[in-house]
Amino acid sequence: MTDSQRSPPDTNAALGEEGERLNQVFREALQLLFVGQAEAGLARYRLGLRRARDLLQVPAGAHVLLLEQVGRTSEAAAVRRLALEGGANLALKAGGIGAPPAEAAFEYERLIAAGTVNSRMIWEYLIVLSKLGRIGQVAAMLAPEQLLRQVRIDPPSTGGAPGGLASTIGDVLLQEESRGTYYEANQSIRSMTTIKDLQDLEHPEMTSLVAALREQSARYLADWGASGHPLARLVPAGFEMSLWGLISRGEGYNTRHIHHRGWATGVYYPTALPEEGEGGTLRIGCPEELGDIARGWPDITIRPEPGLLVLMPSFYMHWTVPLGRPGLRISIAFDLAQIPVQ
Repeated sequence: MTDSQRSPPDTNAALGEEGERLNQVFREALQLLFVGQAEAGLARYRLGLRRARDLLQVPAGAHVLLLEQVGRTSEAAAVRRLALEGGANLALKAGGIGAPPAEAAFEYERLIAAGTVNSRMIWEYLIVLSKLGRIGQVAAMLAPEQLLRQVRIDPPSTGGAPGGLASTIGDVLLQEESRGTYYEANQSIRSMTTIKDLQDLEHPEMTSLVAALREQSARYLADWGASGHPLARLVPAGFEMSLWGLISRGEGYNTRHIHHRGWATGVYYPTALPEEGEGGTLRIGCPEELGDIARGWPDITIRPEPGLLVLMPSFYMHWTVPLGRPGLRISIAFDLAQIPVQ
């Protein structure tokens, strides 16, 4: 069988017509890479990653292995980088359905030792460790006393408004709300407006906030990298930061999720919640699927306050409690992603 005749593995056939279209994109990408058309093949592969609703269904590890087997090592390395940056799972056995937990753990440990890991894979590894009862390792990896940071930042407003930036940045977001997109349901978002690319907004208050967030984020990653944490040596020294605003008018909330495209995730609150109670709070905890074996996972509630910045690893599972009443909840979220290797 020649390189061009090899058939790449499919994603999940159970995804139906949409899954078959996605399979076709990856087949086309790999066929191009098999014959050395790297630029076109990688562009097609990027498209597949963007279109995948569930990146767990992308057999990126199998794609890399297949390219290596036909001698396309540079193309395999490029696909590996794209998969890591895009949040796909590069594990072979662990990434498949029904892999025994002990085998899955061994594979993830081998990949982590090689530095071939992203937030999605760490989260999957933590679930495997929980199923094996390796609670001490789960706790050491999550380590909220070390990796969860809350800090109040309130740089002065460029207009000198009383109370600093936190008293004005909410108004900036409300002014930008009309260019945002309202989602009933999109990924983890429920009934909220999302305003993308706030880091590019040419507004003095936002520029001031972005600078402060970058400073705190750099300090956070540096402290993590200098620590004794099991992943410390893999924490990037440099990072890219993308910000988006979230506006809820009572009914909006986030379901349980992780951020699969970053090393760390942050959320900044320019305003307080309208009333007391659990509604609107940030929750950090475990996947529901673990049930009563979730020992070692954090169980933390954080109430938004003006100027509060929360930083955490992107593999932390988190969500928000529905407000459950009329009211306004505003936040700015962002990811700290490793700068891609060119």
